[in-house]
Amino acid sequence: MKKIVIFIAIFCMAQTAKASIDSFYAKHDTVCYGNVDTVIWHTSHEVGVALDDGIGPFPVFPNGYRITTPLYSDITYTLNTGDSIATVTITVIHCPATSEPKIQKPEVKIYPNPFTEKLFIENSGTYNVSIMDYSKKIFFSKKAFGNIIIDRGNIPSGNYLLEITNNKNENILFKIFAK
Repeated sequence: MKKIVIFIAIFCMAQTAKASIDSFYAKHDTVCYGNVDTVIWHTSHEVGVALDDGIGPFPVFPNGYRITTPLYSDITYTLNTGDSIATVTITVIHCPATSEPKIQKPEVKIYPNPFTEKLFIENSGTYNVSIMDYSKKIFFSKKAFGNIIIDRGNIPSGNYLLEITNNKNENILFKIFAK
């Protein structure tokens, strides 16, 4: 009779243990508009842990993380163990562009592609033009100004790269095909 009573007392004590949140935080408190963040948590409870992202709660493991979707507005996450509740707010800010400005490439027209006898290039300014195979063997190279016509000459049938380089060493590559 004693054994049964002791077992029930231990079982009841285990059921009434408080589920605490040991830690709950966002990797970054502030993120740039459109970026993602990570929410991380550790709890002392093994079951019944739920994370709410404002859309609705969903069950999660007691020790885990969640990578957010791209964020476009502030978001608050709530972690609930049934005994403890904690919240984390991630603030979204508009960050200045950190990338270098985009280089404006000139409008270049190449036709016909594929070509048989002549290849036409419509461009403005001074530039270098080269036709090479994929191993970078050059079949045609010329300094040009404005529109030009390239005679196929001794270029065998196949796939090639046409490279145009302007006077600022900016390159544009085109895939072309000689029939």
